[in-house]
Amino acid sequence: MKRSQRKFILFSLLFSLLLFSSLLYPQTRELSVMVLADEEFRQDQHWQQKAENILSSASEEFEKLFGIKFVIKKFEDWDSNDSLNSLEFLAEDLESKVDKENFDALIAFTSQKNLDKRFLGCSRFQEGIVLVKQSENSSNFLKALKHELGHLFGAVHLDSPSSLMDTFVRGDHIDPLNSSLILLYKQRPFNRTDFPLAKENMGTAIEIYKKIWTSIQYTQTKMGTDSREKSESLKNSHLEDVNIFLAQIYVEKKEYDHAISECQKALRINPQNPEALNLSGIALRKKGLVAEAIQKYNQVLKIKPNYVKTFYNLGIAYSKKGDLEASLSAYKRAIELKPNFAEAHSNLGDVYLRTGRIEEAQQEFLKAISISPQFALAHSNLAETCLRKKDYPQALAEVEKAISLNSELPGPYNVRGNFYYREAKIDMARDEYRKALSLDPNYEKAHYNLGVIDLDQNQVQEAKEYFKKAVQINQNFAEAHASLGYCLLSEGKLDEAIEEINLALKLGDKSPKAHLNLSYALLRKGNLDQAIFEAKKAIELDPLLAAAYNNLGIAYVQKGMIKEAIEQFKKTLEVDSHNKESYANLGNLYLHLERLDQALETYLKGIQIDPKNAIIHNNMAVIYFKKGEYELAWEHVKKAESLGFQVNPEFLKELKKKIASRQSMASAP
Repeated sequence: MKRSQRKFILFSLLFSLLLFSSLLYPQTRELSVMVLADEEFRQDQHWQQKAENILSSASEEFEKLFGIKFVIKKFEDWDSNDSLNSLEFLAEDLESKVDKENFDALIAFTSQKNLDKRFLGCSRFQEGIVLVKQSENSSNFLKALKHELGHLFGAVHLDSPSSLMDTFVRGDHIDPLNSSLILLYKQRPFNRTDFPLAKENMGTAIEIYKKIWTSIQYTQTKMGTDSREKSESLKNSHLEDVNIFLAQIYVEKKEYDHAISECQKALRINPQNPEALNLSGIALRKKGLVAEAIQKYNQVLKIKPNYVKTFYNLGIAYSKKGDLEASLSAYKRAIELKPNFAEAHSNLGDVYLRTGRIEEAQQEFLKAISISPQFALAHSNLAETCLRKKDYPQALAEVEKAISLNSELPGPYNVRGNFYYREAKIDMARDEYRKALSLDPNYEKAHYNLGVIDLDQNQVQEAKEYFKKAVQINQNFAEAHASLGYCLLSEGKLDEAIEEINLALKLGDKSPKAHLNLSYALLRKGNLDQAIFEAKKAIELDPLLAAAYNNLGIAYVQKGMIKEAIEQFKKTLEVDSHNKESYANLGNLYLHLERLDQALETYLKGIQIDPKNAIIHNNMAVIYFKKGEYELAWEHVKKAESLGFQVNPEFLKELKKKIASRQSMASAP
């Protein structure tokens, strides 16, 4: 090859590389930054200039390498807690006290003297927080800042003296693997509560993290395990953060066994790593192993008694278990430790919603949104609250907001389905519930709501399958157990129905209809005292529940308490003047007591509401017979028979005789 040709090829390759770079960074991403300095750092009267200079130097390199620029929008004072001697604890304290507002990143500087000298910085990846300790060596100070900024974009520790991401920051430049990660996370959101990596990038991230883990395994093998000193050094190296990232991604991908495996690897490096134990608990909970998850969370609290994430996760676990009081307590403790914890406020609101405390729920959702305006789930939950308060325009507005923030969240579609259901737009409601399930096939609320629609349309078998699916996904879904019990009750499976409804009540279902259905099942079983108790409980919860008074009346009849039964049937009709069953029941009692005029008056009202009630027609025939109005009796007998009722043959015989006798007398001269 000629020299001139070789030059041309080199030039072409260089040109292609430059062209690729311009395509790689079509636009620099600017991140808005709030800079904080503690009281020790602020002792330098030029502290703002110092902070600006060092961040500008770090930003210049990140912009050159990755197209990421850090732009200071605000300076703030911050009083660090001098009783804390760990950068990690100091960063957690900072996170709990400072409002990040709507800035992408919060970068804080400290000159506190009592901090562990082995470490120069700390970062909070999910929250977008970096804390760096001032160093007398300006080069080390800058390297520490760049190192922590790398962590904000998914970079992890290496045991590599040449890399800036070396666990002891020995290198000057970020290695190729971590550089790839930073580019992958470049567009990550900073003000959302979910894991900030696009789904389409998760597979690539896993491949890169696995390559890093392979290099770490090689390092561990090279070190050996016999040296206690080396093992302790490895424990303090934070090399397990690669496993933590892998576990988080696997949780997002719903590959929970892989997540648990990565946590176990992390714990082999550092058995006291609270995040590994915490993530293990999350994966176990999502697998449905709630008791095992709670054990993991309690292990964390033995190591780190005030670990706020664990109290939050305990709240979720107790809620899944159906222990709502313990759940409330855990969420409140998380908020006490971190008042600006948006997710904890939202979940606390959800527990309030489940227990009927609508106003308190709304306040918690609004608080979550005030902390994190881009929190899609909080908007979705607020929509549910507005729907229950019949504020339909606001409910739909919150649904649209939630979907605009996260179109893959099933909750908003479920809420919109509930709105359409209330509007009797059944097909539209069904479509929304199915949309929710297309996003998350295990979204139990949508299964439950589809069951409700089928039950309304008397498709009991179809409804039962949806309810069974809902409780299979969430064994502590009280309302689904109650509805499944109703389906079993309608099939005559009384023992199974009673078991399901009792379980629903134990799990916290406070609906009067659950007590009503249980009272009806107990009536059919002949357990009258317990049936009366449950009917009264239903009335206590809803004094306008007519069917509960009717159940009470039936129970009193069966106990021979006729006077009390009459009062309950009257009460039923006061509450619901169209309750056809109670007209029949009350009329029957009057007939039994030979109070014929009252019986007839009651039946006449009942027949206006239910003209095809064959039993009422038959009984009215009996009354007219006793009153000597045989033609009217015959008229109602024929109506009863036309409706399929088999009239007593002896009664028919006597009625015909009376009619014939009267006709004979009328025709006599």
